[in-house]
Amino acid sequence: MAENSVVQPQRLARWDGTTVAPGDVMAFDGRRGPLARLVLKNMILTVLTLGIYRFWAKTAVRHWFWRHISIAEERLEYSGKGSELFVGFLIALCVLLPFFAVTSILEQVASTSAVGAVVSQTVYFAGLFLLIQTAIFRMRRYRLTRTMWRGIRCGLDGRTWGYVKAAVGYWLLVIVTLGFAYPWMRTGLSRHLMTRTRFGAQNFGFEANPRELVVHWIPIAIVWLVILGCAVFSWSSVEYYPGGQQRPVNGAAAYSGLAILLLLLAQLPLYVRYRTREFCVFASKTSLGEVRFESNLRANQIIWLFVWTAMSLLVFFALVISLFGALIVQAAGSSPGGLGAGVVGTLIVTVIFAAIVLPAVNLVFVQFGLTKAVVNSLAVINLPAVEGIIQSTQEIPGHGEGLADAFDLGDF
Repeated sequence: MAENSVVQPQRLARWDGTTVAPGDVMAFDGRRGPLARLVLKNMILTVLTLGIYRFWAKTAVRHWFWRHISIAEERLEYSGKGSELFVGFLIALCVLLPFFAVTSILEQVASTSAVGAVVSQTVYFAGLFLLIQTAIFRMRRYRLTRTMWRGIRCGLDGRTWGYVKAAVGYWLLVIVTLGFAYPWMRTGLSRHLMTRTRFGAQNFGFEANPRELVVHWIPIAIVWLVILGCAVFSWSSVEYYPGGQQRPVNGAAAYSGLAILLLLLAQLPLYVRYRTREFCVFASKTSLGEVRFESNLRANQIIWLFVWTAMSLLVFFALVISLFGALIVQAAGSSPGGLGAGVVGTLIVTVIFAAIVLPAVNLVFVQFGLTKAVVNSLAVINLPAVEGIIQSTQEIPGHGEGLADAFDLGDF
């Protein structure tokens, strides 16, 4: 071979028989600028319509993300409508309003005794858990049935109650094992959903084993046990005056609280590393007939994304608070009680900015960065095998996510 010869990278086959370079099989080519302009437009229209436009805003964002994801140069399509999300939300209200009314009445009736209060709170949180699990399944089904590639629609088989029962069983196992069964819960629920997920008439396969993840989860479980121990120690160290009134926080409780805060902060990078490893394992164990998947996602990509976003937000809010705080305090300083009014005004402005800016930052920076990192890390093996998959004839739901939107589950 000549010294100046170049070894060409192996090319992968597209579904139609042509080839593309390995890095072109699955890609995300969106840019933050157009997304930021879309988010700004959505924010303005949502404010002008007193929040009603947010269903159409969410749909527009999904259309944007879907069409910038391509597999072998064929882009995904999203066929959902804002009206479907709006109708789904109205249906969810018919469930949520009676639920909150009943639990509120039960809490008022049972508040006269300690046992009654515990029972009412247990009923409330148990009901809330069941509703959230219901929302997760229905949210996934709706989004899949509105996702197409090459004109072939995805879907989700099975019933909502089947997933809810599986979630209850796995979460009870996690609680009984003090968190050590978390990989089994994640794997079991992912298997339940993935094996019922369809592309056309072909269901996905899922062969992940939780034992591959245990070694990555054990450090997190140990830290959580230490946090639990600190919480119990802090609670047991509370002192009371002879009359039964609680004393001010003592040194032991204060140090325990500080330890809990530091341990929670230490958990964040550990959990990101676990979830990144979990994603890579799950991707490699997922199949679609003869098609296989792989991912080389790295935890450092995700950690630096969150660190960079958090630091940028801190600087931004420091500037906003300094600017508006100075203006408000100066304007209110000449009146009686002006300093207090200025501080309150600054807090109000900060809350308003946070309510408006944080969702936009989440989309433009966090969700954009996560989508780009995840999609570009994926590789599709033996893609031509999808050629034999045909469209499914099963019916699709006629309305949106409902409960998932009410609980603000998912990302966009």
